[in-house]
Order: sequence, then C-alpha cells, then structure tokens
Amino acid sequence: QALFFPGRAAGASGGWDPSPRRAAPTPVPSGMAMGRLLAALLASPVFVALARPAAQDAAILKVQTFDWRPDLAALFATNLAAASTLPAERVAQSPSASGMLVTTRHVVEEASPKDDAIREVAKRAKWLSGQQQQPPPRKLDSDDSATFLEAVWDRPGYRNRRFDLQPTDGEHLCFAGFAHMLSNTDRCNGWVRQYPPVGDTVVFKNTGVGGYNPFTLKAVIADHINIWLEEGSSELHEDVSIKAAKIYTNQYDLEELKPAEGSDSWMEHECKIMGSMPFMYTCSDRINILVQKCGMSNAWVMQSDYLRNYPGPATAESPTNHDIIFYMCHELLDDEPNPYAAANTFAHELAHVIQGGFGYSFTAMTEGGATWLEGPLLNLSPRPMVYAWGFQDWNRILAAHIYADTRELNARKFYQIHGMFLAYLSQEALLGARAASALQNYQTFEDANVPFGRSAYDYYLRYVGSERPHEFDPLTIDVKGVGFAFADALLNYRVAM
Repeated sequence: QALFFPGRAAGASGGWDPSPRRAAPTPVPSGMAMGRLLAALLASPVFVALARPAAQDAAILKVQTFDWRPDLAALFATNLAAASTLPAERVAQSPSASGMLVTTRHVVEEASPKDDAIREVAKRAKWLSGQQQQPPPRKLDSDDSATFLEAVWDRPGYRNRRFDLQPTDGEHLCFAGFAHMLSNTDRCNGWVRQYPPVGDTVVFKNTGVGGYNPFTLKAVIADHINIWLEEGSSELHEDVSIKAAKIYTNQYDLEELKPAEGSDSWMEHECKIMGSMPFMYTCSDRINILVQKCGMSNAWVMQSDYLRNYPGPATAESPTNHDIIFYMCHELLDDEPNPYAAANTFAHELAHVIQGGFGYSFTAMTEGGATWLEGPLLNLSPRPMVYAWGFQDWNRILAAHIYADTRELNARKFYQIHGMFLAYLSQEALLGARAASALQNYQTFEDANVPFGRSAYDYYLRYVGSERPHEFDPLTIDVKGVGFAFADALLNYRVAM
C-alpha cells in the first residue's frame, strides 16, 4: 500500500497529520466476510481522535462543511459570513449541496455569492419555504414493470436506451455511445464541442476565487482528459496533475492499477460499474481538469456545469464551463504533491460527475458512493474512519444510525460509514458491485424527501443473497418493527465491522 498512500489525500484538503490526540479503542476481531478487508484498517495507527472545541464544531456545522482541519473551516465560515447576500439563518439552513455542487470538503458555491451558484442556493431556499414552485419531477416513459425494473436496477442501461446510446467498437466505456449519438440522433443537432491544440489558451470561470481567467491546455491524456492550467500555475502543479491523469487512466500499464479482471484502469472500472460520463448533456467526449488557485486546499465538481441546460444539452452558445469539469486546487497539490493521491481524488470527484448525470443529488449516500469507489471498488484500502470528520471512537461508529441523513447531526460518518456499507454489500454473495452501485445511484429528487437517507434501501436489501428480481415489486417500508431487510443488513454490517 505504500505505493499509493504516502500521505494519502483522497479528494481531501491538506496533508495527513500523524500526531495522535487520543488512541482509539481496539475493536474485537470478527470472522465475518468483512474481517480480512477491515483487519489492516483496524490495526492501522491512523485511528486517532482529532479533538475539536465544541465552538469550532458548531461553526463548521453551521455552514455545512466537512473538514477535519478546523483552521481552514473556520476561515471558510468567516469568509462566507462576510460575503453572503443571504440572511445568516438562511445560509445555515439552505440545502445548497443537494443540488448545485458536490465537493469533497466544502460547500464552495456559498463562498462566491455573486456568481450563479449562490443565486441557485437562494432559489432552492425559496422552494423549501414555498415561495417558489419546484419543477415537476420527470416521469418514466412507460408504466410497465420491465421499465421500472430497468430504471431501478440498471439506471445506466435505462438512460442509454432512452437516449439511444449504442456503443461502437473501440469507444472508451466512459463515453460509450457518444459517436452513435452524434451520427444517429438529434440530441446535439450536429454540434460537438471543439478544443484547441495543446499549448493554446481558453478562458474559463475560476470557481474557487472567482473571475474569468485564461487556462492553457497542457496535455491531453488517453484521448479523453484535458489538463488545463490557470495562469500562475507552477511546474509542480503541471507535473503532478499530468502524472495523476496518467495514473487514473493507467498509461503506465501497471498491474497494480488494474482494479479488477477485464478493467485496465481506475477510469475504465469506474465507468463499468457506475455508468458513463454525462456526455449527453455536454456534447463532448472530454473530461476537463482545471488546475486553479482556490483560496483553500480542496477539489470539487459542479453538477450545474454539465446540467446547465437540463434536460437539454450544451449548444454552440454555451459557455466554456458548460462541460464535464473537475476543479483541482493549487493549494491541494502544494499540500499533497503525491500524484497517486491526486489520481485518487480524480476518481472520487468524477464519481460525483457520473452520479450527477442521473440528476442533482447530494446525500450521505452520494458521498458514500464516491468513497466506496475511491477505495474498495478500485481494489484499494478504505479511507481511514478518522479521516475527514472521523469518529472519536468506535463505539460511536457502532451506535450510528446510518439511515438518518441530517447533515448537522451525522456529518461525521458522511463518507466512510456509507462507503464501507457499500463495500460490505458489494460482495458477490450479498448484492454484488453492480447492484450496490444501483442502490447508491438511486435518488429521490424532491427536496421534501432529501433529508431521509433511508430512501429506497429496504427495496434493494431484501434481495441480499439472491438474484436480481424479474418483476418490479414495490414494498411498504416497515417503520415500527425490527424484522425487516434493512435492520438485518445493518446488524450484519455491524458484526462485520
């Protein structure tokens, strides 16, 4: 593991602080299926408690940030309070992350109140208060059982059929169906986004510090990843970001970077299990890595970039940021110049791009899916439980109510608990990787339902240990008893932990 994780920063801000404040209690070994997977994790010295004064905890929670470095979070909170055009109580309550921006550590769009994102936050706040009507949810194109079954168990397949995305020989799995879409459908009306040659400059919006700045195309990796560097980027920023893209796509042809049989890279396996990139909304077959100054050590994607014209695609009039874009901060690369860590960050954030291709979402399971992807799904070790707002001790982990997705109350398990739950369920004897991905990818897109993370888990979990159903059979969730599939799964998961 030393090859991958000297100072690992899986989509994270800052480097690892090795100094323990208080040792975590030693867990009881288990012989369950997850025992071996968790054994190395439990024995690791990184299980330490990072204590924080209660006042700092409250300040961080107030702006819905998830950062284990209180100095950065406090600075972010101060900047937000000074800049925001929304009332303080509305900022604290707004469901900003549920629609506009998926980040690994911060709800970044609230830091730039004069851009489009903060206006979207205000609009969503009005939805919640009833001042503005939310758009009606899109309905399935058929009411038959087979359509429901496909939409629930194979969302990528359902979307491919709806858009008539038919893969052609030689296409990368992340963009499978792109050529057929352009040639045989009217989805993009003959338009496809064009990019300049390497060395040329294009103006993009910097979503970190704000403003529109020139970015130079420094490299195109594996035909599908553009590396753009903002003016003022250093040689280190260029070197690490390019190496990270080569690791993510396994241009080095290393066996250690082939996560599963039949998958030659992290990128390929990610799209094989989770689904393709949302190219049907961008009319492009490129991922754009924008290396920029952010004012914080972080990385993120914005679902509003590629869903700007939802349900329609980008057009010739669309701005340059209406594309598949991943924002990588100078500060993160300075703090953690390990290209393997940066590549793992690519994987985590691009998982959010794939998730967003099925609709705006930000719940505990949204982050859980990306955290599962960055570790066990790529055949890597799990993210340490103490990392990024980890638990103070294992008793709190065992007592956690995984299904209650209230950001203020359970942000500490936001990533790791759900990611490891998916790792547990993805064993072939339980649900398997594809069904576990279907579970994490299924979302309710009505704000009134977003806080309740239990969601549709019961539906999937009643099929643990059995094959996928042949007919769609909905169920009524048991909210009173304890003899139901979700309770059984949580109990088994706890024993495995």
